[in-house]
Amino acid sequence: MILVGGKGIMKTSKRLLSIVLMLAMLVSMFTVMAFAGDKVKVTFDIGKGGTASIGNKTLISREYSFTLAEINSAYVVVSPKSGYVADVMIGDTKLDQAQANYGFSLSSDMDGKTIKITFSEKDAGGEPEPTPDPEPSANVNLRIGMWASDVQNAEILRDGKALDITTAVSFTQEELNRGVTLTARADNKTYSVKWTLNEGAPVEGKTFTLPTDLKDGSKLFVEFTVDTKPEPETKHTLTVSSKDDSMGLIQYGENEKKSIDFSLEKKEKVTVKAVAKKGYEFVEWRSDDIKLTPSQKQDATLKITMPDNDVKVTAVFQKKTVSGDYKLTLDVSRHGDVYENSTRGDDAKSYYWLDDDDELTFKAVADKGYEVRWRIGKGRWNYTSKITVNARDMGWDNATLDIDFVSSSSTPSSKNYTLSIDITGGKHGTLSYKNSTVSDGKTYSLEKNDTMTFKAEPDKGYVPAWKFGTETYVGSSYTVKMGSKDATLYVSFVDKNDYRWGNLPFHDVTNRDWYYDDVLYAYINGLMDGISMTSFGADQNTTRGQVVTILWRLTGEPRAARNNQFTDVSSNAYYNTAISWAAENGIVKGYDSKTFRPNANVTREQLAAILYRYAEYMNLSTKGASNLTKFDDYYTIGTWARDSLAWANYHGLINGVDSYHIDPKGNTTRAQLAAILHRFAVEFG
Repeated sequence: MILVGGKGIMKTSKRLLSIVLMLAMLVSMFTVMAFAGDKVKVTFDIGKGGTASIGNKTLISREYSFTLAEINSAYVVVSPKSGYVADVMIGDTKLDQAQANYGFSLSSDMDGKTIKITFSEKDAGGEPEPTPDPEPSANVNLRIGMWASDVQNAEILRDGKALDITTAVSFTQEELNRGVTLTARADNKTYSVKWTLNEGAPVEGKTFTLPTDLKDGSKLFVEFTVDTKPEPETKHTLTVSSKDDSMGLIQYGENEKKSIDFSLEKKEKVTVKAVAKKGYEFVEWRSDDIKLTPSQKQDATLKITMPDNDVKVTAVFQKKTVSGDYKLTLDVSRHGDVYENSTRGDDAKSYYWLDDDDELTFKAVADKGYEVRWRIGKGRWNYTSKITVNARDMGWDNATLDIDFVSSSSTPSSKNYTLSIDITGGKHGTLSYKNSTVSDGKTYSLEKNDTMTFKAEPDKGYVPAWKFGTETYVGSSYTVKMGSKDATLYVSFVDKNDYRWGNLPFHDVTNRDWYYDDVLYAYINGLMDGISMTSFGADQNTTRGQVVTILWRLTGEPRAARNNQFTDVSSNAYYNTAISWAAENGIVKGYDSKTFRPNANVTREQLAAILYRYAEYMNLSTKGASNLTKFDDYYTIGTWARDSLAWANYHGLINGVDSYHIDPKGNTTRAQLAAILHRFAVEFG
């Protein structure tokens, strides 16, 4: 009985123990589940002298609630004002100076604690600016903060390795010069990433390249966002090939092939290189599917940003220049096209090389209402659409083939007239024609309607002044159109301060005006004329149509592939072609009503956006951005224009109207536009 009873007691004890363990597990699970759903509360106490923020949210002194996922991925960015340092107390724990001034991460163990952030002036007993940990002087330290709510296992990679962002990340200047690219990665299938360096404009994308001039102590904030409605990934084919693989190949990485295909998404970037074989040289890139600037065409290394369509790009090579070849340079006017052979083949290049026994044939196709004429050097004009040239025609020397498209209504005269050059004040500048110096007393034999464009290079402090017939002009170049009698072109180099000569014909602009040099530059370079023969109208507002026309002239009046689509731009308006060109190249945009409003005044923020897109079109630098929050009217800037205006302010193009206002909605006067155009030319060459 005792034994039986003992066994029963043992069995009962085991059952009780099992029940107790199960209850303990349930309590534990309940506790964890309950905690996982609870909010973590943190109170911030922030003093004057700086700001603190999480992501794009500026913190104020109050209690905040976070989920576990939010607080464990939150990074507080501390931004003391200039001349201030920060101190941070988390409960009873004081952070070191470096963390206080750069920022710190939040965690769930801060629940119920108060985080006190104070700022003090450095010269009023505050601690000195934090210094980097003892490292080589060439190292640049970067603080990285991250916000990754609802994003799983987010991390920042460099060269495939995750960075420890709890401390400052160091880079040598040599590494930055070679290029440092960071990658944002998460386990989520679809997510987007936004990078904010210091207080600059956010940059979207899953990769971010650090600038070579990264400052020590910079802060990089990385924000992950889960895409709720991801756009379907559409890839397009990019084909880069050599026109003749016996002359050259396409290089990508370590591979060299005749043709390379890429499958790319929109805005993806790829870099390829044209490699000429021995005895040959690269000429240019050609494509009917993507817009290439002149500099892009002629650079053997081509960087392509994929558009939303398939693209084919071809590298053209030619026989390398050797001793004994003769260079034929083509000078083609507007109103027609020239092809390499007697049929509509490839577009003619700007120059060719001929051996003694070589012969070239071109086909000239004039626009409606025009006809072609051509000549070699200063020979006689020929009126045929088929053009054949050999070394004998070139005089066994380098030569220029002029191909001119003239109005069909003009009847060329067989009679030649003499153009004489009279240079007064020649000691203050030089005159040239097609890069050849023109001396005083030089004469040319021209037929009626022949044209010649001369360029003047004045000494510093002087401007070139021209007189031909009854016309006077101030500018860097002048085009003579010959009439039916002998004529003289007078060129003078005059002191720009000698107002007696009237180097500016405007009675309302004097050399005492702040915009005098700017108006002089715009006028001399043919960018802006007066509102009349004697008035510039400095205080008058500038219209959208006028701005676009000026940029179009600055670019050499390129053709537009098609007419504009704006309902309020007449085909007969002076700005029609300019607006068509600017719209198809993404330099300007219209309104939702499919109007452009060409006669509306251009605002300062609109001008900034137009100049930014123009810089992109011309392949100029669009890097650099000022912190516009220093202006009291920052929040009146349209969100679409903030990046452009920050860039324009950074490069000194558009400054504040005073220390506290940038006036984004204000109109742009003609004097202001002349100044901005002058600054643009100086800044970007």
